[in-house]
Amino acid sequence: MTEKHRRGKTDGTIRGPEILGSLFRISRCSFHRGIWPWIQNGLCPGHWRFYWNPVPGGVLRIGESEVALEKDFFYLLPPFLHFSTAARQPFDQFFVHFHLYAKRPQISKLFRIPADPAGIAQIRKIIELGQAWETLQMRTLLVHALLSNALLHLPGELFRLERCPDPRIERICKFLEEPSGKNRTNNELAEELHMSRNSFIRLFHQETGDTPQRYRRRKCIEKACGLLRSADLSIDDIAEASGFSDRSHFTRIFTQIIGLSPGSYRKRFPF
Repeated sequence: MTEKHRRGKTDGTIRGPEILGSLFRISRCSFHRGIWPWIQNGLCPGHWRFYWNPVPGGVLRIGESEVALEKDFFYLLPPFLHFSTAARQPFDQFFVHFHLYAKRPQISKLFRIPADPAGIAQIRKIIELGQAWETLQMRTLLVHALLSNALLHLPGELFRLERCPDPRIERICKFLEEPSGKNRTNNELAEELHMSRNSFIRLFHQETGDTPQRYRRRKCIEKACGLLRSADLSIDDIAEASGFSDRSHFTRIFTQIIGLSPGSYRKRFPF
């Protein structure tokens, strides 16, 4: 094969691993009716969030600003955006939590996009399909199409990759989200990568904008919130499942981050 032919087969193509690495990783997708109240304080998730509220009432607080979530718009929140939530009245919400290959966009702001009829129709189809295993593939395709269209409304430079994310930190982030990684110290995490503690912490912050332990703690609380809303487990069981040593420690950290005790959160946020 000539050099010309070799170039013709590779120029402008994307290799398989690159395609896999750039796809969405959806961590949660759901629709809830009659949400009230909606109290989450001091959030700074390491993933994207998509919101559509067909019945308004939800409010985002970002810095000194309040943003009422209107039914005529889709809302996209990039990773590491600091915000809190509240509600003025019971409301309905469709939401997706997802990751992209690029974990840290260079811009940190809320994006509001007109809710187009095609996107709303996709959401209604996702809701209609329910949670059955048989519909999982179709629901996944619909969510990918919905998110792709919404993200394409954002500035193109937001998704330009300046450098490839460090695979070592990618591996540690996934590890910290698993039960086996919940109680690892920074020294132990650094040893996993054969790095010094200080070099590891510096690299982790460079890649994620957070320290390893704050990242781990946030993931634990995110998991606990999901269990409190959806699982029929005791607070002690949820504390253990979320990676905390005991209920007292779990309650203290949860209250510090969310602004409510786990029991109060479950009563006031029952979905």
